[in-house]
Amino acid sequence: MRKCVYTVITGNYDTLLPPKVLSPGFDHICFTDNPDLRSDVWQIRVVEPSENSVKLQREIKILSHKYLPDYDWIIYCDGNQRIISDLNNFRDFYHGGFMTRR
Repeated sequence: MRKCVYTVITGNYDTLLPPKVLSPGFDHICFTDNPDLRSDVWQIRVVEPSENSVKLQREIKILSHKYLPDYDWIIYCDGNQRIISDLNNFRDFYHGGFMTRR
């Protein structure tokens, strides 16, 4: 099973935060329109800039199946959030479908 956690930062809106805890088996992917963004943890995937960076961010966020077609398990994390625990723990209460947290 291929797993990833991803975030989207467009228009230099957020600062990419490294996770406090790395999740074994997860790829960490950041989509951005900033070709200068670097990370030791996140795989940076540069996307074509748009006149509307908010719309671009939302498109990538909502259409994960289009941008990450090779993954079986996908978790989205806002760019201003820091991952503080092992994402594999979600398996204990996730039973398929779509899950959100407020």
